Amino acid sequence: MRLDGAQVDLYSGRAEELIALLVCEPNGISKSKAADMMWPDSPPFTAADKLRKVIKHLQTLIGNGLPLPLTVTRDALSLNISQIKIDFVIFLALARSEDAKDWEHSVEMYSGVLLSDSRFDWAVEYESVYDAEYYDLLARLETYFAGRGDKDKARYYRDKRQE
Repeated sequence: MRLDGAQVDLYSGRAEELIALLVCEPNGISKSKAADMMWPDSPPFTAADKLRKVIKHLQTLIGNGLPLPLTVTRDALSLNISQIKIDFVIFLALARSEDAKDWEHSVEMYSGVLLSDSRFDWAVEYESVYDAEYYDLLARLETYFAGRGDKDKARYYRDKRQE
């Protein structure tokens, strides 16, 4: 896992999974929903206990200097994503901008399947949002450049959409 461009070892696949989930839920998530998503086959009490252990592990790493802006309340978890660089969040912000240069930069950032290094069962929902945003972006760029008479760039984005 990379945090602000630096490789970070969390010593736990479940800790990485929780951070990935929090990145995909930029407004935070309830602990019960996080537990259910990460351990869908476990009884709620067992899943909640497992989540508590992962949170404690992350809090220990934060106490030892890990620069992770994690907020934990009684019922919820969140990351202050404004304090760290997250490719997914930057991609979405650029894609949702009104500036075609931002759109082009967002297309350059697109790297295929979201969370491809680690296959989490819950990630499918977020992958579809990511992919839909990308293909919508390609269509907007095609329309933008066609409207400006730049047929080559319009064709480029049309062809990318059809790959």
